[in-house]
Amino acid sequence: VLHDLTLHYMMGRWAQTRFGEDRALVDVVRLLHGGRAADLAAAKLERRRVLQSIYSEVNCLPFFRNTARAMITHSQYGRVLLDAAGVPAPVTVIPHFAQVPDALRQSRSRTAWRRRLRAGPETVVFVSLGFVIPNKQIPLALEALAALPGDWVYVIGGEDRDPAVRATCRRLGIEHRVIFLDYLDEADFDAVLAAGDVLINLRFPTSGETSGTVCR
Repeated sequence: VLHDLTLHYMMGRWAQTRFGEDRALVDVVRLLHGGRAADLAAAKLERRRVLQSIYSEVNCLPFFRNTARAMITHSQYGRVLLDAAGVPAPVTVIPHFAQVPDALRQSRSRTAWRRRLRAGPETVVFVSLGFVIPNKQIPLALEALAALPGDWVYVIGGEDRDPAVRATCRRLGIEHRVIFLDYLDEADFDAVLAAGDVLINLRFPTSGETSGTVCR
């Protein structure tokens, strides 16, 4: 079942477990895509260059050419990528699951969480949920919001893996408008979504992954 269509995290974990180093992932990329792709992977993994494009340009899907008997993905884009990678196994597209709370529960959650966020009736609540990582482009959203007039707050919920986000808040002087909630369990995740007015869910570069937050 493919959600992350690059497989870098899975293959990286495998390399760490099997060989104790990321170098093995560079070798996997060389085997699947050749020397130039391996140079790109080495720059990212060994020389710690900021190369987010590697996730869209160098995937590990050819690994499944001779190993998978059947594949499930969440999007037609996933089917296209598997076909481009030469995977001969049959592919089924099953939409990403999302259990949406009933309207009454959402209404109660919205009221309770807006009170916790100290958001008044006229406050516009922007929300970004999920792992805070560079390709979600949250610093870019902060730059845009900083120029926005009126009463607004930006709620960022999820494990923070991008130091640039807080640094951008400090540089723009908008710390008082940005609320970090860190990791949220499922109930709070749905409740914060209900409390929001606008969902910001950017993704660049993308590897075709389907967003559970957007589905909710």
